[in-house]
Amino acid sequence: MKKMVLIFGLILLLIVITSCNFKPEEDFSVSSFVDMKTNKYALVSYRFKSIGEILGKNENLGNAITAEYKGNSSLSFMAAKAKENSGANELWSSYAQSDEIGIKRYFSSIPNLYASYDEKKDGTYIRCWFKDNWFFRIQGFNKEEVDYFYDRIEEFTKKKMIINGSVSEI
Repeated sequence: MKKMVLIFGLILLLIVITSCNFKPEEDFSVSSFVDMKTNKYALVSYRFKSIGEILGKNENLGNAITAEYKGNSSLSFMAAKAKENSGANELWSSYAQSDEIGIKRYFSSIPNLYASYDEKKDGTYIRCWFKDNWFFRIQGFNKEEVDYFYDRIEEFTKKKMIINGSVSEI
């Protein structure tokens, strides 16, 4: 009986943890983020990179976009779509180490499936997660702005393109 309760509890925990953050539909492309507009932030610059380049490897693990946004303050954003879940996991692990999240790293991840952390570092707030083969990282000056931008990203990935290929402002 105790084993059954433990197994049920672990399954429930897995469901709760993996449903906390979103990921785009499979046909969504990293390059689509160039078209994202928000009411509060304007895209200042962006750059496409390979995940291998970010990790300092000579491998094609997938594609990423890094972008800077300006509004009342600045935000940096990264989205990456790896060829395999392990590529997103490796990118998340690299940032978890550089953001110095410490032991939380081991309690906030299910390898190659899902991981997430929120961290305050050097006067900025960071929200970082990966789910399956998608990786995201938002860094801003306060939690409210990062959470606002997170909501815009989630909304944007659910919108359908309109006839002229652009998207409506969110």
